[in-house]
Amino acid sequence: MLDVENPEFEAAIKNCVNEFQQSVEELADKEIWYLFTKFLNKYLHKVTEKNLIAASLNLASEKMYIEWIDWILECHDSKSKNALDTVKQATEIYPQSSELWIKRIGIVASLEELQDKSLDELYNLALNKNPTSLVLWDSYLSWNVSKWKGSSLEDHELEKIFTVYHKFNILFIYLFFF
Repeated sequence: MLDVENPEFEAAIKNCVNEFQQSVEELADKEIWYLFTKFLNKYLHKVTEKNLIAASLNLASEKMYIEWIDWILECHDSKSKNALDTVKQATEIYPQSSELWIKRIGIVASLEELQDKSLDELYNLALNKNPTSLVLWDSYLSWNVSKWKGSSLEDHELEKIFTVYHKFNILFIYLFFF
């Protein structure tokens, strides 16, 4: 049996999953599903524990956080407090990661009790940390256009946002090309 610390562990897990898929195609019964979920649950705790240890020691990479958050969202739902706590921690450690900010914004947007003001503040924070991120600007502009279409944003407010974006673009082009 491989130890989770062994570098071959991940490959062994992938092989196990592939064998399981072949078995399901051939045997497809409740027992095989039971055994597979039992196996996954056995190692789930160990893998999650390693993520927690790495995070507590500030050894979790940006990619590890992204995969961890994706796993939480797949296993639970986008309204998971655990996902929100994890993505907050990730953006504090990796404030220049546009991908983590987009995940955080998506999770916060899925929480029904939050108001537009919360998302505005979050976008402002993300854009202050990543002023040259086209992904964040695109998301921010799309969100504001949808607010405007829903009549929760006045014409002059949307115009002000686009003016700021236009000034940013001119500055970015100047810095990039000159």
